Amino acid sequence: MLSFHHLFVKLLFAFIISPFFVNGAPTNDVKQFTLDTNKVYPPDPPSSVHVVMAFKYFDEVLQRERVVDFTIALFNTLTPKATKNFQMMSNGFKVITNPKEPEKILFVTYKDTPVYKLIPGVQVEAGVIFSEFPFCLYGQKFEDESFALKHDRPGRVSLVSTGPDTNESKFIIGLDANGAPEKNGKNVIFGQVVSGLEDLINAMNHVKIDANKKNAPEKPMVINYSVVDELKIANIDEMAREWEANVKAFEQGDHSKGFRFKSKKIKNKQSNNKNTKGSKYDQMNHTVAKIFILFVLLTFFYVLMRYKNKIISYLPLNKHETSIRSD
Repeated sequence: MLSFHHLFVKLLFAFIISPFFVNGAPTNDVKQFTLDTNKVYPPDPPSSVHVVMAFKYFDEVLQRERVVDFTIALFNTLTPKATKNFQMMSNGFKVITNPKEPEKILFVTYKDTPVYKLIPGVQVEAGVIFSEFPFCLYGQKFEDESFALKHDRPGRVSLVSTGPDTNESKFIIGLDANGAPEKNGKNVIFGQVVSGLEDLINAMNHVKIDANKKNAPEKPMVINYSVVDELKIANIDEMAREWEANVKAFEQGDHSKGFRFKSKKIKNKQSNNKNTKGSKYDQMNHTVAKIFILFVLLTFFYVLMRYKNKIISYLPLNKHETSIRSD
């Protein structure tokens, strides 16, 4: 039978090496994407419509389903038709598919529709309403509105196109840090991911692609939800004119009118610097700190058990003294 001393040594050794086994669990070896906060881009048009969207996907690293959400600003002053179509599909609406049977109403929406194409680090495509035929708010297809914006940055949201004026409800979100200049003049940009872009790009790196299907996720991936937030901006037209002036100023070298990304990591760092309580909490939860605390507790327990008889002998309760009090 093991002595208490040997048992203590074994327990202490187990506690010390356990964090190394935990940290040795499978991890993601894909380099995490971080936005370039130094690069200056031409300014984007004003937006009074934002859509919060989420993709549900199977994370190959964690081996479970996850949801990544992000926010898209729609450029309704530059591409009103594309914006309206995306807004309506995100909200969902009822349509009569057959005029002869008006009682048969179908609810169309982006929710639960497939994310059908993915090239990690390049682009992701979604927005299939009906697999049998193209569909949009204006029928099956609608015309190109503007090619003024360029695919010069990650997070551009553009329409899938098979040629001039072939736009429908399918859309592309660019994931490449350098954008996609080959799409300029071909795919109409109608939005930009303004929040959650880093999370989206990194999440898409964790999705396994089906080898038998060209650039399709191996496991089902869908639009989990989409919520529209329409802002009431009275002077949106004035802001659009100001944007045009800022673009000209930027082209002439005034980069103060340009746009810079704000990295999530920088935001988190600033937040942690302001929150000293949270920083202390993180330090206390560091692996080394945990080992030290466990070591102290086990040492105390060891001393207590080894010298318990001597400790008990010094306690007042061990002295059988009787006090006779006479009032």
